[in-house]
Amino acid sequence: MIRELWRAVSLNDAYEVSNHGRVRRVDSGRILAPKPRLNGYISISLAMPDGHTKRFYAHRLVAIEFCGGIFEGMEVNHVNFCRHDNRADNLEVVTRLQNTAHSKRAGRFVRIGENSPCGERSPHSKLTLKDVLLIRTLSGQGLSSRAVAEKFKISNVQVRNIVLRKSWARAAVVERAEC
Repeated sequence: MIRELWRAVSLNDAYEVSNHGRVRRVDSGRILAPKPRLNGYISISLAMPDGHTKRFYAHRLVAIEFCGGIFEGMEVNHVNFCRHDNRADNLEVVTRLQNTAHSKRAGRFVRIGENSPCGERSPHSKLTLKDVLLIRTLSGQGLSSRAVAEKFKISNVQVRNIVLRKSWARAAVVERAEC
């Protein structure tokens, strides 16, 4: 286990950041509670000298103090792809191109719309292809969008987008093949 080292946060010297990714107040030694964000990164709120609080990503604070700083146009890459692992030895400051190349080498790069899962393969999908085809059929038979939305527990807007083929556009290919 690497010994934990603490350095003053250059953005606010009332705090210190460690090479393990933790942040503490200098005066009390209290470790600040990390706040996971929806994007998977950890943020820390620091009380600024002017009285307001400002939120920082923990990995950026660690990179500034332990990885030589972050210059304009540079990004912080999590080497092991774990966004919550903010140890200094897991972080590197790279260009966007280098960050993308790292993801591609590991087979983790996703081009939205090209190799991202869509339709019922998407982890966010509530519907199956059969559901989509049935929604279009029911709508074509005159059932209201509201009734269809309630039946499938989706919004009226989603029903309209499916019927107009703004979403689930690839399902049209299956419809033609079945005819």
